[in-house]
Amino acid sequence: MNGSSATQNLLPGPFSFPVIGNAHIMASDSKLAKLVKLEKQYGEVFRLSLGSQLAIIVTGKAIKEAFVTKAADFAGRPSLYSVEIFSHGGKAKNVAIEDHSPLWRLLRKILLSALKMYTTDVPKQASLINNEFDRLLQRMELKYG
Repeated sequence: MNGSSATQNLLPGPFSFPVIGNAHIMASDSKLAKLVKLEKQYGEVFRLSLGSQLAIIVTGKAIKEAFVTKAADFAGRPSLYSVEIFSHGGKAKNVAIEDHSPLWRLLRKILLSALKMYTTDVPKQASLINNEFDRLLQRMELKYG
């Protein structure tokens, strides 16, 4: 079956719904379990569509390659309206949404240090990440709900 050239070169990933893409995965209560299942199905590097924006998910050993070996290749971030919302108009800084810059390099250094500190207890780390994401969704619901 021949696909369009735009879809042939994409990383593997789940079916995306029109308009929302795969946002339903990130809005579910079991988002971590769903992401782990997607990693098992598609590998350590796969794609999700968040609305009309393509997101590349990097997990496992591929994280080191993305953030250390090929940091410059993975450094850029798109300018999105949602980034403006999450960063309170650009006031809150975050390594996940910051574009490549000296500030991003500092945030990345802090993130890598924190990951080294917390990777000895992976279940605790997963729980912390899940709790933080839940808090983010609650804040969004309160503000925009």
